[in-house]
Amino acid sequence: MHFTYLTPAYLRAVSTQIEFHPYTIAHLEPLLNLHAQHGIVTASYGALTPLLRHPSGGGPLVPILERIASRLTSALKKPVEPTTVLLLWTRAQGAVVVTATKNSEIIKKLGEIAALPDDLLEQSEIDEITPVGKTIHFRHYGREQMEQNFAIPDLPSS
Repeated sequence: MHFTYLTPAYLRAVSTQIEFHPYTIAHLEPLLNLHAQHGIVTASYGALTPLLRHPSGGGPLVPILERIASRLTSALKKPVEPTTVLLLWTRAQGAVVVTATKNSEIIKKLGEIAALPDDLLEQSEIDEITPVGKTIHFRHYGREQMEQNFAIPDLPSS
């Protein structure tokens, strides 16, 4: 893959908003490397796609996310859902989570998740989620653009 960096440009991107979750990681590696090289922050939309939109209801990530959620439930002494684990994983990747809702309960829950410590997920848990995510390629949003500009990995979608 070849990227062209425009030297005459006097304004450099500081952030790029992309669909970012474990099932897009293999596809996004060239772009994420470019982000790292140029100090561009990844803003993630669709972080919950594996659980909310994947045809299987989550695929091979489900048992891992449920196990981690169970550990966090015990540690925090309050219920933690697999969706929370996905949001924490996204944050652990250095991405900013972007989401939208009109539901006041969800807004409250997102605020509580944002207040959780950055080191809540153990490195071994992060390291378990990432390679399992790389075994599947599934994108819900923006397929036309991303799949035209970046080679689609030879992975199953479910």
